[in-house]
Amino acid sequence: MRNSKSVIAGCHLSLGSDPGSDPGSDPNRRIVPDMRKVAAFLIASVIGLSVLAGTAQEGHPLTGTWSGDWGPGVNQRTHITMVMTWDGKTIGGTINPGPDAVPVDAIALDVTKWTVRFDADAKGASGPVRISVEGQLNDIASAHRTITGTWRQGTAKGDFKLTRD
Repeated sequence: MRNSKSVIAGCHLSLGSDPGSDPGSDPNRRIVPDMRKVAAFLIASVIGLSVLAGTAQEGHPLTGTWSGDWGPGVNQRTHITMVMTWDGKTIGGTINPGPDAVPVDAIALDVTKWTVRFDADAKGASGPVRISVEGQLNDIASAHRTITGTWRQGTAKGDFKLTRD
């Protein structure tokens, strides 16, 4: 009987029983996996999944530490550090964490326009000072995305820019 071979899904299938026609063939072994192909497939799969995982969005787009400044002009700026969190339902935040931290009342994100709005009450010399902020989330795909817009603190109004660290 003539020995014929077929390759099916990375395995060699030997059809026939003439051991002398193919040196090195084993008549007792019908299917021999090609381990190089299997190993290459597994390595390619792991690399592919790693690349996909590395490009995935890391949580909520506002989560993280943001730094920047605000002010009415280029010569009058106030440094800001802001930490924003996401608990699965609401966005929380703190302006300038530390002894003089200002907790943010509410943070709203409109994902249809990528706009951000938040309000807080800071401590002023004569009582609480209301902070109202409206901004645009930019470079959403970047790890160092930015928020730019209008910052109102008491009677003062200016522009601001925050960059996620």
